[in-house]
Amino acid sequence: SAGKYTYPLEVKEQMFSFAYSQFPASWKQGSPFFYLCMEDPGLWEPVFGYSYEDDKAFEEAMKTSYRACLGRHRT
Repeated sequence: SAGKYTYPLEVKEQMFSFAYSQFPASWKQGSPFFYLCMEDPGLWEPVFGYSYEDDKAFEEAMKTSYRACLGRHRT
């Protein structure tokens, strides 16, 4: 961990799940794009209820979400 402190995965799961549960349901329909930067991939399923098969699938979903958001905000 290069001298960095972190929480055990069980604690992270509880914290992230609680935080995610506080967002309105309308925010969980694709926009904004939620992700756990530099966290264990095993946290995705218990926190968000879904996960990605691999990095490529994640990156494609993220790019698709960002493109859709940009398209909605163009004038």
